[in-house]
Amino acid sequence: MPRPSFRAWPSPLLALVLCLAGGERPAAAQPDPSSQDVRDQLDQVVGNRVEATALLGGQVPQGGLFGWGFNDVDAGVLKYPWGVELGAPRPLGTGGLTWTPVLLGSVGFAYFTNRFRDGPLEGNESTYTTYSLGLGGGPRIGLLPDLSVLPSFSLLYAYTENDFDAGTDVGQRVEQSVNGRLVNWHTHTLTFIPSFELRYRPTFGPVTLTLTSSYSYFATIPVARSTDAYSFTSESQIWSNRIDVDVVTPWAIAGWPLVVGGFFNRGELFGGLRQSLKSDHFYATGAHVSLDPKGRLWKLTRIGLAGSYFWSDSFSGWTLGLDWDVTF
Repeated sequence: MPRPSFRAWPSPLLALVLCLAGGERPAAAQPDPSSQDVRDQLDQVVGNRVEATALLGGQVPQGGLFGWGFNDVDAGVLKYPWGVELGAPRPLGTGGLTWTPVLLGSVGFAYFTNRFRDGPLEGNESTYTTYSLGLGGGPRIGLLPDLSVLPSFSLLYAYTENDFDAGTDVGQRVEQSVNGRLVNWHTHTLTFIPSFELRYRPTFGPVTLTLTSSYSYFATIPVARSTDAYSFTSESQIWSNRIDVDVVTPWAIAGWPLVVGGFFNRGELFGGLRQSLKSDHFYATGAHVSLDPKGRLWKLTRIGLAGSYFWSDSFSGWTLGLDWDVTF
């Protein structure tokens, strides 16, 4: 069953990346704070904030504490994404198929600080703080003993606020502009996430191999906001292909078998995520070491530590956290 990875510090389905990438146009001498250049630089990635953090919150590595760097942006993420299969497979009543209800969720916190190093806002900083909560689920349908599909739907709520630190005259004029609140705003958003996963999980003695291909669509809309300067809407897609290997070793600690494993993943990015992350794909790899309690802890079948590293041409980062499985 899929691992409800609470890996690293508390945080799942988190959402919202406001990683503003620096503008591409040279700064004018004294641009109007309401000019299109300034508005474009601020709006460049605002519409994609939820999806980018959702990527960090479940698609890239395991959950936990993140360190991340991208285009002059510093980020910190605390997240817990999880997924639990509820009970044993049940007969579907046709063709020998089975199904298992799957509950998905997440909770998280993130901050992103953009230090503008070019464009009309060069010399200023903009920080985004996000709190998120997600919940969803779907039926895992067993096609064959080791082959299954999981259509699911999740809803992600996020609250984000912006704090602009003016370091230049232009920045101060932007803060004081009455022509739409471009900075120092807050917003509440909802992200609708339909997904589809194909999983093949054979076991060879002490070795379990898991091949997963999953597609997720993200559609974000605002439900309340303090400014009309931005639409706070975005559409994105992720197609991820991942291989996991778990090995039950012959060693044990206090009678608990030692399990080691690792994974490698490539994800394809489309829509707002491709624009905001300045990349059409990313890679991730990681490893974990855990113990099997052998029924001595209620519903817990594995507990340990996990770490991962993810990268592309434009961003990279790492995670460190707890690795655990529960069975109901």
